[in-house]
Amino acid sequence: MQPEIVQRDAFQVVGMRYAGKNENNEIPALWGQFFHRAEEIRNVTAHEAYGVCQMVPDLEPGAFEYVAGLPVTSVDGVPEGMVAREIPAQTYAAFMVPCLADIMKTHDHINREWFPTSGYEHACGPDFELYPAEFMPGANETFYIYIPVKKA
Repeated sequence: MQPEIVQRDAFQVVGMRYAGKNENNEIPALWGQFFHRAEEIRNVTAHEAYGVCQMVPDLEPGAFEYVAGLPVTSVDGVPEGMVAREIPAQTYAAFMVPCLADIMKTHDHINREWFPTSGYEHACGPDFELYPAEFMPGANETFYIYIPVKKA
């Protein structure tokens, strides 16, 4: 499982936020809630969705922030109960994931196998999942995990 190393421009997403450890599968539930409200987001740029994951200050050890969102041209008028996040321009290792059930296995592979032998290290910035327009749970579940990287 080799990634493609890509340069991405900065972009913005608006969506719903979860903070915690996902111990009770809160993230899949967040996506369900988000899709009931996604039409409230203005200035959407593409028919793809993002799951933006990052460590943030003031959370308990092991907890992280996850935002289920859509890409936007402007963060004006963020709907109530939603947040905006900017993802910086950066170099990423992009891993194709064939199905949702493989997400944990892919993260394990990235951290235990790929990073130690890749010549790259994790760079500062959020990781994100990119769900293309043709993504459909139970049918076409191919999506991508983007990890910010820099040469070791």
